[in-house]
Amino acid sequence: DVYKRQESWMSKEMLGYDEEDIRFGEGQSYLQPTLAYNFMLQPLLRFPIKGVIWYQGESNMGNRETALSYTSQFKKLISSWRKLWGLGDIPFLWVQIPNTGSEASENAPATWDALPMLRESQSRALSLPNTGEVVSIDTGEPDIHPTNKEPVGQRLSLVARSVAYGDSLVFSGPRYKSFRKLEDGKIEISFDHAESGLVALETGDLSLRWFSMAGSNGSYYRANAVVDSNRVVVWNPGIPNPEYIRYAYENNPFNVNFYNAEGLPASPFKQRVNHPGLHIQFFLSDDYALDKGESALLTWQVYGSDQVGLNQLEVDSLGGLRVWPDSDSTFTLSAESREHPGVKDSATVRIYVQEPDPTISPVSYTHLRA
Repeated sequence: DVYKRQESWMSKEMLGYDEEDIRFGEGQSYLQPTLAYNFMLQPLLRFPIKGVIWYQGESNMGNRETALSYTSQFKKLISSWRKLWGLGDIPFLWVQIPNTGSEASENAPATWDALPMLRESQSRALSLPNTGEVVSIDTGEPDIHPTNKEPVGQRLSLVARSVAYGDSLVFSGPRYKSFRKLEDGKIEISFDHAESGLVALETGDLSLRWFSMAGSNGSYYRANAVVDSNRVVVWNPGIPNPEYIRYAYENNPFNVNFYNAEGLPASPFKQRVNHPGLHIQFFLSDDYALDKGESALLTWQVYGSDQVGLNQLEVDSLGGLRVWPDSDSTFTLSAESREHPGVKDSATVRIYVQEPDPTISPVSYTHLRA
């Protein structure tokens, strides 16, 4: 198991720093940035290709910050690899990280975990053209590398037939599309890839597992969910004014049963259903005081905006970016309201940079005898 991190498959130009600048994993060289790119990808550039299939992410799910920053680097990797071959927007397909680890409990939903955030970050790269994602939330095992690979391969073939070869077929399981508020705090959710209907396996009463709901305090509780044709109705009698809804947003939501009629599993998701309008939920740095040459990871989440910028760089409403300031720097996150154009909000992060303390090497003396 080598070359685990996404950064290892990117050049120093893609990353903005060289492999000599940083080592991950307590100095383990196989986790170094650019290493796999230099030794494994570059030799392939003289060969023509039809597209790329990508299966990676396990070593980028260590914490919330790295999970949130995955999208921006993943998009950069996809765009940069396409430029390397000079073949235009060649198909780029990937597998969403499967369920893994100890079985979660439906009755005790997690507040947050990095792995579900990483899956969400992977899915956000679908905004790039000619991309496709396979959901494997039902194929995992306690080990991060599951042996049940046949359904993953079958699903990849469906995505490839659609994205790479233009076949007209259902290639994805249900994906969140929109919501509508009903009476008594119930929420009706619509999905893409659900034209033939939705299926609740095994239950016999159309009820779905692994939906959870939170009120304004952010604490999640198990929610009732039932299939209604090609939609799902979700509710919890104890939460009359829900703020968030999630599906399978756990490390290991064991034994999911939410599929479309074609037998493809629904993608995990988290959705805010009580929008506060334009709102910067958070804009943070993992470090606010650096020695020169060190980096900081900025992360953010914005609601109610499709136009978000970080120091004039267009970014996603949920994401992260690693920065390497040479001097004291201010980073400004700005957003414009989706519903009320012209209404804007902003937040700033200030990072202070100092010269590192000098390194004093011990002096070796040679004692001479008379």
